[in-house]
Amino acid sequence: PTGSTAYCMAAGGPILTPGIDCIALVPICPHTLTHRPLVLSADAVVEIALRADHQDLHLTLDGQEVVHLQTGDRITVRRSPHRVQLIHDGGYDYYAVLRAKLGWGGDLAGRE
Repeated sequence: PTGSTAYCMAAGGPILTPGIDCIALVPICPHTLTHRPLVLSADAVVEIALRADHQDLHLTLDGQEVVHLQTGDRITVRRSPHRVQLIHDGGYDYYAVLRAKLGWGGDLAGRE
């Protein structure tokens, strides 16, 4: 989940700590209250099937690639087999970074 915090929060999803091995499935601008964020196990595979005929239906991947979709198409979501090892200096504190970015522990005017 490293790198997902801003995306998840902006869409109403959870904050996930770096040590959690999971997939966050967070709907962006859902049209009903029944579409809620899900936290799934890292080995989960989610398949989405397009059942109804819709025109101009597109899938955007990380804001980069746009794919035109048609009825009957299936989208499979799973964790990538490629892993990334991040390196931080000795003083890195995940919670201190969150506290600074989100203003946790400060007063209402944003001063600490």
